[in-house]
Amino acid sequence: MNPNNDDELLDETADRPPLPPEPVSRRGSDGKSRPPPPSDKLVFGPVIQPGAPPAPPEPLLNPEPAD
Repeated sequence: MNPNNDDELLDETADRPPLPPEPVSRRGSDGKSRPPPPSDKLVFGPVIQPGAPPAPPEPLLNPEPAD
């Protein structure tokens, strides 16, 4: 083996920029790509009609009766 060849290979790799990291594929457990995020137009709460009186918020937990 010729040591000069090894030196040339080292010089070639030293001049190259490091490879960028591979992008992580974000896939679901089923292997399919995830659906796009929900649109801002979707409403996930009660629809409030314009001009209607504000409805009182419903409690998330039933309050315990006071003794």
